[in-house]
Amino acid sequence: MPTVEPDPRQRNANVIALANNKGGAGKSTITANLAGALADRGHKVLVLDIDLSGDLRVAFGIDNHELNDEGTSLVDAILDPSAPLPVIVEGIRPGIDWIPGGMQIWHLVQAQIREDFPIATRFAEVLAEISGDYDYVLLDCPPSNPPLQEMVLAATRWLMVPARPDPTNWAGLQKIGPVVRHVRQWYNPHLAWLGVVIFGMPAGASRITRITLDYLGAASGTVPVLNSTIRYQSAAALGGQVNGRLAAELAADRKGETTAVIKALRARKTPAVVSDADRIPASIDKLAADYSRLADEVISRTTAAPAKKRGATK
Repeated sequence: MPTVEPDPRQRNANVIALANNKGGAGKSTITANLAGALADRGHKVLVLDIDLSGDLRVAFGIDNHELNDEGTSLVDAILDPSAPLPVIVEGIRPGIDWIPGGMQIWHLVQAQIREDFPIATRFAEVLAEISGDYDYVLLDCPPSNPPLQEMVLAATRWLMVPARPDPTNWAGLQKIGPVVRHVRQWYNPHLAWLGVVIFGMPAGASRITRITLDYLGAASGTVPVLNSTIRYQSAAALGGQVNGRLAAELAADRKGETTAVIKALRARKTPAVVSDADRIPASIDKLAADYSRLADEVISRTTAAPAKKRGATK
C-alpha cells in the first residue's frame, strides 16, 4: 500500500467524524442533534451520511426528500474525477445542508475490493472541494465497515466516538483504535481524537456513570472522554425518531404547547384536549440541554489554541 502524502486540505479543523464499531451507539442521532445545536449558535453545518442505512434522513424527518439519491452523486464524484461534486441538499434545517447516503455507498466498498480503487484519497479530495464553505462538517460513519471507516477518517480532523454505557459498546471503541492507527500511518497523520461521548446514560445513575467513566478511562488510553453526556430519555427520544424532530425542536414545540394551554385557561376557554400519550414529555428539555452542552464542548475543543512548543518564542 503506497503511503499518501498528507494534503493540507484533508486536515480541515472543521471536519468531525462520528464512528463506533458497534451499531446502535447513537451516531446518527448525535450527528443530527449536534448539527442542530451548532446551527443554533450561528454556525453553517454540512452533514454527510456515509452509512448504508441512511439513518440521518430519518433523524431529520426527510425520509422521502425528492433529492434523496441514496448516495449516488457522492459515489459518482468519488469514483469518477470528471463527475460533478455531490448533490448538496440545502437548508434541511436553518444553517444545515445535507449530502445523502444509503445503499449506493456500497459501490465504494466494491470498487476498493475489486479494483483496489483509492476511495480514501478520492473522498478526501472531494470533501476538500466542499468543506471550506462550512464552519463544521459532520460525517456519520457506518459501524463494522473498515473500508468506509478508513475512507472517512482519511478526510477527518476530529473523531468522536459515541458509546452507550455497556460493555459491548466499549468493545466497539477498542476495535476502532487499530483503524485510527492505520489511517494515521498511511493517509492522515493529523487525525485526532475529539473524544468519547456517552450516549443513553440513565438519569440519576451515578454508580453506572462512575463505572462507565472508569472503564472508558482505562480502556481508551489516550482517548479523552467528553464531559458532556447524552442522557437516556426513552419517551423524548422516541418522539424525536417518530416525528423526525430534533430535541431542541421538540423542546420548542413543548414550550408552545404549554403556552397555548396557559393562554386558553387565562381566557377561560377550554384548551384543545391532548392525551397524555400525545403530549411532548417534559424530559425533552433536559435532553435538548445535553446536546446544547455537547455543542459548546465541541466548539471549545476544536477551536482551542494549540499549546506552544517548548522554547518557542512569541
